[in-house]
Amino acid sequence: MRRIKEIKELLSKLRVFKEKEFADLLHQCHNVIRNTKAYPHGIRYLKKLDKLAASIADWKEFNHHEVFKAQIIEAHGRKRSFWSKYEVKK
Repeated sequence: MRRIKEIKELLSKLRVFKEKEFADLLHQCHNVIRNTKAYPHGIRYLKKLDKLAASIADWKEFNHHEVFKAQIIEAHGRKRSFWSKYEVKK
């Protein structure tokens, strides 16, 4: 019974992200990755985006999450500390 209550509480907090909000969150993640002190935030953002991306069917004029993530990896792929923490926390 407690579990059902927790699930209902979580569901009540869910909201639909607009495409612009999702894109903004992606860009925040990208900017955070540039700052090593903010790596934990960037990892948290990116993991959140990984989960949210699964629920988006139509990306309209925005790049798909995997495309954007590939761009982040291309631009920041040498930041091994960030990526090793991201992989461990999956």
